[in-house]
Amino acid sequence: MMIKSPGDTVTFASEVSLQKIKRQKNWKILVVDDEKDIHSLTSLLLKNMEFNKKGFKIFDAYSASEAKKIIAKNPDIQLILLDVVMETPDAGLEFVKYIREELGNNFTRIIIRTGQPGLAPHSQIFNSYDINNYANKIELSADGFSMLILSEIKNYYKQVESVATDDFEKKRLTDEISEHIQIEELLKESENRFKSLLDSAVGWEYWISDKGEIKYSSPSCQKITGYTPEEFITKKIRCLDIIHPDDIDLFLSHRLKEFQSPSDLTCEYRIIDKNGNEKVLYHSCHAVYDGDGKFLGRRGSNHDITSKKTKEEAIQKSEERLKELNQNKDKLFSVIAHDLKSPFLSILGFTEILTEEIEKIKDKDLLSLTGNINHSVKKVYELLENLLTWSRLQNDQIHFSPDAISIYDITAKIFELYKIPAINKNVELINDLDRDTTVFADYFMVDTIIRNLVNNSVKFTDSGGFIRISSSVYKHYEKICIEDNGVGISLENQQKLFSGFDRHCQTTVHQESGSGIGLLLCKEFIEKNNGKIEIHSEPGVGSRFYFTLPLTEK
Repeated sequence: MMIKSPGDTVTFASEVSLQKIKRQKNWKILVVDDEKDIHSLTSLLLKNMEFNKKGFKIFDAYSASEAKKIIAKNPDIQLILLDVVMETPDAGLEFVKYIREELGNNFTRIIIRTGQPGLAPHSQIFNSYDINNYANKIELSADGFSMLILSEIKNYYKQVESVATDDFEKKRLTDEISEHIQIEELLKESENRFKSLLDSAVGWEYWISDKGEIKYSSPSCQKITGYTPEEFITKKIRCLDIIHPDDIDLFLSHRLKEFQSPSDLTCEYRIIDKNGNEKVLYHSCHAVYDGDGKFLGRRGSNHDITSKKTKEEAIQKSEERLKELNQNKDKLFSVIAHDLKSPFLSILGFTEILTEEIEKIKDKDLLSLTGNINHSVKKVYELLENLLTWSRLQNDQIHFSPDAISIYDITAKIFELYKIPAINKNVELINDLDRDTTVFADYFMVDTIIRNLVNNSVKFTDSGGFIRISSSVYKHYEKICIEDNGVGISLENQQKLFSGFDRHCQTTVHQESGSGIGLLLCKEFIEKNNGKIEIHSEPGVGSRFYFTLPLTEK
């Protein structure tokens, strides 16, 4: 039964409860679509599915108007699979507004399932309408459909379960408030009775005289502050004496308000307990006056919320970390979409020419085509290798194992790897490192750092240029320099190079570009080895990348 509130908003609270859900035999799903085949296919996919040992009962509607009649008779439907374009281009979306706004039903899960995503882009739908999920009919597989249904039914169950828990907590809080009022009434009747009740209280309860002296303190003060009630009373320890120095002004400001307000006041502040530990207290107080309006003192109540605050800070840090990861994920997908698509298109184009024109292609042109294919494949491999390495690093799957390693040997091996590309571009590779120079670092990470920096220099150095690697001792570190006379980097882009997955590409006559993932890996690996990286570059002149690594102790 739907219940009208004084504001004429329909609520489904009476229709939805954890007990009712546990009693019903099947989960109720409403399929709203003007295509008969979609109804048949949905019934077939849900035929043998179960969640919490319950099957699925399907209600079929072929228009939004028909769906309104069904939802009116069955307000406890748990899930709606909804098409957008039916009797009108936006019939489905109007039905969403009807469910959420006119019926006030925020429990039922709504999945937009459309075959024309161009008419209803998912970003626009999510921003404008209160839906729970979005699916493309064409792209949704049987397994994907099953997981989508089970996931939303599970979310529905959790939502109802959460509401049931909230109702219980509200009742508990209401009971606590009632008990608090009763304590205040007992206080007026008898101070002795009040003290006997406060002696067993969990929070730290106390009475302060009009002169600021504590006249009564409940035993729980020792658990919170480390001081016994006797120490507060006989040694005349004041609340102000244990307030954290940085919160004294806050406490004094709060105390001033106590004399100006007839109602309860609350605040949060820190204290330093007897053992020197910092704690956070939730404080509430009330100024007390006699029948003639004379100020008698204050009744105070304190609860230790240090643990709660610590958890809140942990949650906040977790949310910030999650936000950062989501931003990196979005940038990562953008890089993958761009930098994988481009070489694959080149490969497809070249192989299509080979397939169709193989008999007509001259040896020289064939060599050029296969060379371009090889170049594109190497770009894909390079990107995938960096992506996989970055992913392993984020998931702590790369074991940090520092040892004494030769920078010269690593550079010689990498120069040999890039020997052919350098010759093809007429770029000279110069290894000016001392053969005896060793650093204490992780071999794999250093190899990845130098390989990525050399790879970038080869990309952005034109014909007749050079790439030189040298080093010098800087305090307890070896300062390694990778220098080229390539296209250089503007100051604006230098400041963004190590900020994440942002693209700061330069383009040479060879149409080379970079994704920025390699430089991000370099920065993280260098910092893992207790080093730092910096860049000096000028457009049209070249670039010098400097990074430090700890010297091997002799």
